[in-house]
Amino acid sequence: MTNFFSLMLRVLVVAVVIWVVWQFMPVLIVPLAVALVVGLVVGGVVLSVAAAVVTVLVAALLVLAAVLAPVAIPVLAVVGLVALCRRRDAPAAGVAAA
Repeated sequence: MTNFFSLMLRVLVVAVVIWVVWQFMPVLIVPLAVALVVGLVVGGVVLSVAAAVVTVLVAALLVLAAVLAPVAIPVLAVVGLVALCRRRDAPAAGVAAA
């Protein structure tokens, strides 16, 4: 019999807690809504700053590639010519013959 009363007491406590939460819901929702709006604004600012940083880095890499292109193209041409003129059966530099 005490189990039944204990169970009924628990059910009554849960019902009272649910009723209290339901009565104070407007008071609880306003801070949650404000926190949600602030979180979205902060997240948007962080995302826009990150996008700007990525854009600046990509632009810097493109400028660096454009500046180094006059040096890189002749170097690649010389490397290509050396690769064409080299004997096929010769071992690569630094590789010991087995």
